[in-house]
Amino acid sequence: MRKTSRSPQNLKRFFANKSGVAAIEFALIFPLLILILFACVELYGHFSAVRKIAKVTASLADIVAQSRSITEEQLKALNPLAKSLMQPLDSEEMTYTITSIRQADDIKTPKLIWEHKQSPSTSKISLGGNGKCKEYTNAGNKKFPPNQDVIFVNIKFTYDSLFKNYIGGPTVYEDNMIAIPRASATVILIDKSGNKLSKCS
Repeated sequence: MRKTSRSPQNLKRFFANKSGVAAIEFALIFPLLILILFACVELYGHFSAVRKIAKVTASLADIVAQSRSITEEQLKALNPLAKSLMQPLDSEEMTYTITSIRQADDIKTPKLIWEHKQSPSTSKISLGGNGKCKEYTNAGNKKFPPNQDVIFVNIKFTYDSLFKNYIGGPTVYEDNMIAIPRASATVILIDKSGNKLSKCS
């Protein structure tokens, strides 16, 4: 009978005892805190990638648009700059094109004057040809200023998440910019001797 009479008191003591509450709260909250930490690291990586490719795009467009003429060697020399601006991200995951485009008016297809494509392993120059310039078909829905030659820079960067084994990936980011030549009406592509390479109109 004494045992039975003490049972309610023992239960009251048990429920009133809070010595393990902190440990239980920690066990419940800790996984959530770790998840928030991982999410912050992941979001920072993506935001950093977007910010850096925007900086590279703007820098390349600005440098080329300031020139009256440019050589293939000078275009290739821009690659170390682009890589340094991407640090500490892996610049080997980046490809970009620098294109000189001529837009007659709003309803006509833009024309390719010259294009420099840079990938991690190769560098390639494409010319608009002799005579009539080839149509430029890689602009998508991009609109260019009418009656104007422009420099169009497009960058693609593949971002590999630190947690790609758990959340999947990679993610491909793309950015582009249009710059109007400032020193002359167009930026001419020349060889080492100063001869004009793209002779289309």
